[in-house]
Amino acid sequence: MLRYAYFPGCSSKSTSLEYHISCKKVAEKLGINLIELENSNCCGTHVMEDYNKKIWLALNARNLALAEEKKCDLATICSSCYLNSKKAKIILDNDEEKKREINQILKKINRKYYGNVKIKHILEILVKDYGIERLKEKITMPLDIKAVPYYGCQIIRPPEITNFDDPENPSTFETLLDALGCEVISLPQRTECCGAPLTLIDQKLYHSMLKKLLNSLVQSNADCIVTLCPLCHHALDSGQIIFKLKRKIPVLHITQIIGLALGLSPKEIALDKNLVETKPLIKKSTY
Repeated sequence: MLRYAYFPGCSSKSTSLEYHISCKKVAEKLGINLIELENSNCCGTHVMEDYNKKIWLALNARNLALAEEKKCDLATICSSCYLNSKKAKIILDNDEEKKREINQILKKINRKYYGNVKIKHILEILVKDYGIERLKEKITMPLDIKAVPYYGCQIIRPPEITNFDDPENPSTFETLLDALGCEVISLPQRTECCGAPLTLIDQKLYHSMLKKLLNSLVQSNADCIVTLCPLCHHALDSGQIIFKLKRKIPVLHITQIIGLALGLSPKEIALDKNLVETKPLIKKSTY
C-alpha cells in the first residue's frame, strides 16, 4: 500500500474543504494511506517568505520534520504548499549552515529536520506512483464529459524548483483526465496565473486577471473546469458569481472528478459545497 504523510494546507481546511473531503475519500477508495499530519502549520506562502525568510524556512522545516517522523514522503493537495515545501527543502538540503540554524529553532520544540522526505502533489502521486493503468482498473463510471484542465502557475513554475512537468506545455493533468474517459479541452490559458495571490495586495489587478482568464475558460464549450490548487479553485468558482457571468460552468477539484469516475456519490465528494451549481454536470455524467 502507498503511504504518505498528508499535509492538506490551510485553504483545504477552510475555503476549499470539499478538496480535503474528496481527497480522503478517493485515497480510501484507491487504497492509498494518507496519514494526516497532526498540528501541521501553514507553509507561510510567499507572504511570510517576503516578511521573514527565517520564519518561513522554520515553518516548512517543521512540517517536513513531522513527515519524517511518520517515515514516509509528504503528500499535499495545494500547489502553494507544494512549491513552498519544495523550495524550502532545496534551500535546507544545499546549505548546511542554514540547516543548522533552522534546526536550532526546531530544537526548542523537540524537532529536527534531516532531509529524508520527498514532497509530492496528489496529481503526481496518482499518475506516477499509483499509475494510470492501475487507476483505469478502478474506474467504474467513465465520464462522458468535456473537461478543461487548469494547472495554474505554482505547480509547474519555477521548473528548477517544482521539476513537475513542462512549464509551458504540461501534459500530466491531461493524461489523468483522459484516463477517466473525459474529452480533454487543453487550452493555452491552462498555465496562466489566476491572480489569487494578489487578493490582498491589488484587488483591481486580481479581478482583471481573473475575469480575462474566466472568459477564455467559460467560452471553451466545456462541461467543467478541473483544478489542482484550492486557491485557484476558489478564484475560478467564486469569480463566475462575482462577475455574474451569463454562462457558468462547474469548477471541480481533481479529486472530485476522480471520485465521480470511481463511483463515489456527489455527497461523498462534497460536490454540494461547490459554489457554481454542479447538478447539470452530475446529470450529464453517468449518474
